[in-house]
Amino acid sequence: ATVFEQEMASSKRENICKEILQVEENYVEALRTLEVEIRVPLLQKVGSQADKLNLRRIFGNVKIILELNQTLLLDLKDADEHSIGSIFLKFAPFLKMYTAYLNHTEDSLNLLQEAKKKSRMKQQRCHHCQQ
Repeated sequence: ATVFEQEMASSKRENICKEILQVEENYVEALRTLEVEIRVPLLQKVGSQADKLNLRRIFGNVKIILELNQTLLLDLKDADEHSIGSIFLKFAPFLKMYTAYLNHTEDSLNLLQEAKKKSRMKQQRCHHCQQ
């Protein structure tokens, strides 16, 4: 390959690395928001153990996934186009945590729908009581 072709390939790899880093930064921020601004406050608000259990079922292992992705992000920030592959190889065994998270998605969505329905029914009862 010519020098120009090598530089073009290197530039493409560099752009891909930057995009991977940006996507991971966005993902970590979304997970952090889910954990810090939604999951934790909800757990602190609910009183019954049943509600806490349901919240744990809904959010699954999101806290562990956040911690994993924060670590991955730190490693990606130090990576270059030549070391990024080894970083993903290092993290590959841990990415199996997503299997448990994704396997509970349908159950989580069903719990959310059930909670919404109960909330609407409660609001309707309260509205009738105020009349």
